[in-house]
Amino acid sequence: MCEKILDRNCVLFHCSAVAVDGKAYLFTAASGTGKSTHTRMWRQHFGGRAVMVNDDKPILRIKDDGIYVCGTPWCGKHGLQTNVEVPVQGICILRRGEENMIRKISAIDGYPDLYKQTYRPGEKDKMLKTLSMIKQMAERLPLYEMHCTISEEAAVMAWERMKP
Repeated sequence: MCEKILDRNCVLFHCSAVAVDGKAYLFTAASGTGKSTHTRMWRQHFGGRAVMVNDDKPILRIKDDGIYVCGTPWCGKHGLQTNVEVPVQGICILRRGEENMIRKISAIDGYPDLYKQTYRPGEKDKMLKTLSMIKQMAERLPLYEMHCTISEEAAVMAWERMKP
């Protein structure tokens, strides 16, 4: 499936994706970093305004008018997903920290982390298509790097910096 969706300008991306007020915010990092914990803080803070799109492996769809995140059944150990397609507001590379700090980063700085968290096929042509889509993600979306604690304050800080 991961290779078939490439024909539809879609790619499987490892992240926790939460939507607030119709815009999706993606948090990516290595497993165990705290993506699910962070988006749980968003859901606690925003209540009914927040929709969990997918907590582990959503599909990103690249369209002319933007990049969208789609819920999938592959939603991690917590089983959190919604069958929706939501425009992506930004991608945040999450890091553990002793204090909360977020900064906008360039496409060049974000590309390696996006690459690591994207499904990569073995065939050359499919891999080239995947690399092109990662490049589009990096260039068309705001990218952030955040060091944070496990706190609702970190969620609010991320929202304040990433919101439209």
